[in-house]
Amino acid sequence: MISLRIQRADFEAPWRELGLRPDGRWGRWWQVTIAVAGLLILLPVSLLVALAIKLTSRGPILYRGSRIGRDLRPFTIYKFRTLLVDAEGRIGARLLSPDEPLYTPVGRFLKRSKLDEIPQLLNVLRGDMNLVGPRPIRPIFLATSTRDIANYTIIEHDGVIFGCAALYPYPEAHTAEMAALTVSPQVQGQGDGERILKRIEQRAKAQGLDSIFVLTTRTMHWFIKRGFEQVDPEWLPEARKKKYNWDRRSQVLVKKLA
Repeated sequence: MISLRIQRADFEAPWRELGLRPDGRWGRWWQVTIAVAGLLILLPVSLLVALAIKLTSRGPILYRGSRIGRDLRPFTIYKFRTLLVDAEGRIGARLLSPDEPLYTPVGRFLKRSKLDEIPQLLNVLRGDMNLVGPRPIRPIFLATSTRDIANYTIIEHDGVIFGCAALYPYPEAHTAEMAALTVSPQVQGQGDGERILKRIEQRAKAQGLDSIFVLTTRTMHWFIKRGFEQVDPEWLPEARKKKYNWDRRSQVLVKKLA
């Protein structure tokens, strides 16, 4: 999957960090090499896709859309067109469902097979995108807000909740539990989990806490990649240890707050 390297700010300031670190010189060269090789190898496939689009729908072969890049700079993303010409204006601030009537006759197949993303290799050559990382974001989704309701932090847009998590502090142990982290399947991979985590960390710091912890049985790797470390359940605050399910044996992961 080709995705954008982008950075956003913390929740209470302009966007600053979301995504990958800037590449070094050698990292940039190997991405250029792979992009050039990919364009050459996939040239026959690209020609067939272009012909199929031209024969089955009116409009350009390539889709050119605005996306947000490093330092909030917009850039033009390239894809093979999978939707009707006026589809983006009709979609607005929402994600497409698989049964949308806005796809062209071959668009749904191109989208499902990821063939529509071949032209994004041009964006890699231009330095707009990385070969790996979070998905690029449409400018309209920058209006998404993050707010707190009691123990919960939620991310919403136009009243639709995309993700949430709860913070339960244990002041006597100078820590807090982040629980019930949930992100809508429709927006997974777009950084909402990271944004919720950052806001939870801010709330914990504001309460003078030194760390946050989570209990998980399936997503341990996600938290470890974001600075959590596994500890023994005996580490838990006494009040939380009394509620720990020893039969389930959830993994306990802790992140120290700088």
